[in-house]
Amino acid sequence: MEYKKGRENVAADSLSRRNEVSDTPALLEISVVETDWIDLVKKMVNTDVFFSDLESRWNDGLLDNTKYQKRNGLFYYKGRILINPSASLTQLLLSEHHDTPVGGTQGMKKPIKD
Repeated sequence: MEYKKGRENVAADSLSRRNEVSDTPALLEISVVETDWIDLVKKMVNTDVFFSDLESRWNDGLLDNTKYQKRNGLFYYKGRILINPSASLTQLLLSEHHDTPVGGTQGMKKPIKD
């Protein structure tokens, strides 16, 4: 390993360096990924038998309200959005949040530089 200072280290993470020229404006960008999965979950809550049974038990007071909540048309279990594990939407959500470039991790194949 060899130490390179400042501009000589072209492989350094640009976020780890401070701006060397003071009072120079910087261009910053924010990327936002938009998805409709929350709307799909809300639709599932309104049409799925799993949730109609859950809704009945909720209305009858049979669910532990320390574990289950209902807000904005969604059921939550221990603070997390509840989905039917056997619904086809489950695979879509797993894929969208783990297999896309913006979700999940890089896994075993991380770029390595010598």
